[in-house]
Amino acid sequence: MRPVIVWVVAAIATMILAAFPAAAAQTGLTEEAIKAFYKQSADSHKRSFQDYVSFMTRAMADEFTMTDTATILMEGKPPTVTKNRETKLSFLAHVKVAYDGLKGAEITETVKKTEIAADGKSAKVFEEETVRNISFRIGGGGQYFGNGKGECEDEVVLSDSGQIQVSKSVCKSRIFVSKGQSL
Repeated sequence: MRPVIVWVVAAIATMILAAFPAAAAQTGLTEEAIKAFYKQSADSHKRSFQDYVSFMTRAMADEFTMTDTATILMEGKPPTVTKNRETKLSFLAHVKVAYDGLKGAEITETVKKTEIAADGKSAKVFEEETVRNISFRIGGGGQYFGNGKGECEDEVVLSDSGQIQVSKSVCKSRIFVSKGQSL
């Protein structure tokens, strides 16, 4: 089950963090800039692996942490609930798993609410994401596919160079897994 957990955490982190932060530097956070940051993340897995790693690295603050409570549902098995914690370094250690699993996936993200601090340097972001057709392998057990839905409360910050970065994310997700065929 460990590869599923790695995939779940990597996929959720990717959805949250993969916004391409090479846009013009910001002087203060705005709702429009935050929404653009999240909207771009839906296409991050369509870039080259090198570009993906580069912007994932820049989209996470050095102190980045993510906690995800995931319910994994597989046909014929009882639900499995996992709680996983990632840091920037631990996520980057298995970034290839996330990238490979997202090939061919459809990702949508919706920012539901933003609460920007008075100084414009940080914000809380409440968002929902949906991922369809993620693929992964579990040991020698064959190909699996998954669809997922999650809700996250993120803390975003404006770096000293004016880039939007995620510093903390707390998520709850449900992942539906099927063996051998896309869902």
